[in-house]
Amino acid sequence: MLQENPQELLPGIYKITVPPPCKWMPPTSSYLLFSGKEAVLIDPGYPDPKVMGMLEELVPQGLRFSVILTHGHIDHCAASGILMESRGARVMVHEMDVEKVSLGAVRALKMRKKEVEAHWRALGFERIGELWEALRRLEDLYPEPLKDISPLPREVTVGNKSLMVIHTPGHTAGSVCLLLKGESIMFSGDTLLPSGYDTWLAGLCFAEKGAYPEDYIGSLHKIAVLDPRLILPGHGEPFTDLRGRLSEGMARRKERKDRVLEALTEERTAYQISLLLDPEPEGFVRLISVSMVLEALRELEKEGLVESRGGEVLFWRRSWGRRT
Repeated sequence: MLQENPQELLPGIYKITVPPPCKWMPPTSSYLLFSGKEAVLIDPGYPDPKVMGMLEELVPQGLRFSVILTHGHIDHCAASGILMESRGARVMVHEMDVEKVSLGAVRALKMRKKEVEAHWRALGFERIGELWEALRRLEDLYPEPLKDISPLPREVTVGNKSLMVIHTPGHTAGSVCLLLKGESIMFSGDTLLPSGYDTWLAGLCFAEKGAYPEDYIGSLHKIAVLDPRLILPGHGEPFTDLRGRLSEGMARRKERKDRVLEALTEERTAYQISLLLDPEPEGFVRLISVSMVLEALRELEKEGLVESRGGEVLFWRRSWGRRT
């Protein structure tokens, strides 16, 4: 059964499902929050004409209108420029993701081309040009570079409501969650997704500083301490069982580690292991798959179960240690 679009979750809070720009991306869950004479749209997604028309009907011209981005990826931020032009919306994102939104994440990535390519070679990729071609197809979907993107303050006021901005790096260096103060409702972007989804980490894909497993684990600890009663994620449906979701994520990571360890019957690169475990993905989806293998390998290395060797290309093998 299809969900109503827009869907009123609570008084003054609407969920809007936005179609993705690519078939392999899931729909984005965008959220519209009203309070008094103000409205804020969290993660507008890609500029789908039906959704843009829907927003025109939902948000009267007289309301003060702002956009908050939980991070700077195309499936969350691409409609920002249209809303700046058509509604005079102020667009805000964490300072560490301002460049991603202003230029487009792929264009920003090209500014670190030498570093990124060295990282891909270490993972075991040989045809680097094919990765850039896959990313170029994404780059074509981004709007022209945007001006006047504002860094997020620590708190955003919407009428008589306040959103506390919590820096939760991992998915990107500038990922945030937003806590609706006094109501224990959290907008989690891609930092914490519902059952069946995995959060991939930009550091493992693109050598992005501040977006590695240690950063992500720290972000999950922040969320666990806050213990929101309702989580509104950047994809999929809202959920309430935070502890269950965190436990499920830990179980999925353990399962991935076990599969990676089983695949190390001989010395292999992260790319080779990824092909063994999941032979079908191509392009950007393959890159995400390899990055998740790398996450497992790094954790196994900490446990003393695997070790790496090599310089430009890293090869991994079992070290026959014991789990701690």
